[in-house]
Amino acid sequence: VNLSLSHHITPTHTLLFDLYAGGDNASITVEDYATDTKDKWGNAMGALHWIYNSNTTELRTSLYATTYSNKLSIQLGDTDYQLPSSITDVALRMQLKHQWIETGIHSIIHRIVPQYSQTKGGSLAHRNNKTVENAYEHSVYANATLHLFPHLFVKAGATATLYTTGHTRYCHIDPQASITLDRRHLLCTIAAYSKHQYVMQTGFSDAGLPTEFWAASNSLLPPQYVQGVNASATLYLWQRRYSITAEAFYKRISNQQEYQGSILDCFIANYSLYNHLERGYGNNYGMSVMINKCSGALTGWIDIAYTQAKRRFSNGTTHQKYPASHERPLEVNVVATCKLSHHWSIGGCYVIASGTPFTAPMALSLLHGNLISQYGEYNANRLKPYQRMDASVNYKWHIRHLKECGINLSFYNLLGQQNDLFYYNSVNKKDHFYQYKPARFIVRVLPSLSFFCKF
Repeated sequence: VNLSLSHHITPTHTLLFDLYAGGDNASITVEDYATDTKDKWGNAMGALHWIYNSNTTELRTSLYATTYSNKLSIQLGDTDYQLPSSITDVALRMQLKHQWIETGIHSIIHRIVPQYSQTKGGSLAHRNNKTVENAYEHSVYANATLHLFPHLFVKAGATATLYTTGHTRYCHIDPQASITLDRRHLLCTIAAYSKHQYVMQTGFSDAGLPTEFWAASNSLLPPQYVQGVNASATLYLWQRRYSITAEAFYKRISNQQEYQGSILDCFIANYSLYNHLERGYGNNYGMSVMINKCSGALTGWIDIAYTQAKRRFSNGTTHQKYPASHERPLEVNVVATCKLSHHWSIGGCYVIASGTPFTAPMALSLLHGNLISQYGEYNANRLKPYQRMDASVNYKWHIRHLKECGINLSFYNLLGQQNDLFYYNSVNKKDHFYQYKPARFIVRVLPSLSFFCKF
């Protein structure tokens, strides 16, 4: 469900309302060993915005709430293992822009339930304590833009943040600065910044289902910290009908938290999240080139990106550098839309990217009829390259008292590519033949039909 409402109260005052809710279910069944893995996740968001916009001043006030929950369950024989987690944020944001000054505040209340385990049935039945983390994050920022020359300006500022949870308190100031050259056919920017992140997201590398969860910074989990620099240049061609953009970036991440345990570690009676987290640092860097057609009946862009995201930890069992769980070294995106007439338009996109890393097992053993995996080097394997083509057809028309109505027919994965989602253990009980094979979507092409109305 996706709903957006806009009401222009006066020429300078606008009221906006956004609402979204969605959910997914996934399951894997290994019949020979009576194993059934299910994952249910979903999120919802509601936001109310009031915007005041005059010739020299813009004031934007937003009140929003978001929530996400995940419940992974594994049915193994007569035992049901469950891993629930959730995060809910309620926030107020105010932004003020007046001529060359920009300032604002942002206050967030986090209510986080980190992943915990509970087991029902069988001899291993137990329930670990559910932990609710309440954290409060308050930020104030200010930026100023100074024009040095007619086509050259500098923007500088800082963000001050006070974060508290329980008896733990952090206070940081993060500066940022950029210099921009803006000419008629050329736009160049060099920026440097630093930022602290107080809510951590992590998960398993040996389970391809979206089992990631959140945890709040505290005395055991200091905030993550990033320092970065990026440079970009855009060249406009043929009266700005085309543009070419090149960008490069580098980030150094400190206090990077990574979950080093496997999915089986969560089902022990004394499971604790902090026993499986390791802290280290990371380096992200890369570059991209995008060619964009900005006007005309046919518009779109082609983007090629090369990135590296490496992590290193000084404690625990993982000492060498390894790729981050979401690293895709090479990614190509092609997006195009074509307006055929006043009513009809078509669109499509094509994506091809490197596979993401995962941790594969080295050996398999059977204990009382249950599969026990011994995993190898962390994130040492990759899924096969990912590719997908999507297409859509749109028809729009006007009705009295309404601005616009339309119908959209879309096809997800139009070519029916069998992309690997993740790998799982499969054993034939009759001949005890072991396989570690990929899981894929059962439905190769996913059509959807939607209707929208603007009033």
